[in-house]
Amino acid sequence: MPQSFTQIYIHLVFSTRDREKIILTGDRDDLAGYIGGILRELDSPVVVIGVQPDHVHILLSSSKTKAVSELAEAVKVGTSHWLKKHSAHYRTFLLTGWL
Repeated sequence: MPQSFTQIYIHLVFSTRDREKIILTGDRDDLAGYIGGILRELDSPVVVIGVQPDHVHILLSSSKTKAVSELAEAVKVGTSHWLKKHSAHYRTFLLTGWL
């Protein structure tokens, strides 16, 4: 019996609180790598991540076992914690809802 193959891609977009341009250019690659690690652990490999001063775009391959809301929450919580530990510059950092 043939098996079916399904591949679903998700485009998540998050903004900083009040669209504040707080993400520094020098931290963008490290932040993208960190987000990629979070999603890899959740069986949702990243296709591409774009980090801007006031928002983040993530194109990922959907996990077969995790809901989109679980993926979004893991990225938002993990990213906020990582940035706040990374530098005092981000002590008020918060990713808000989807754009």
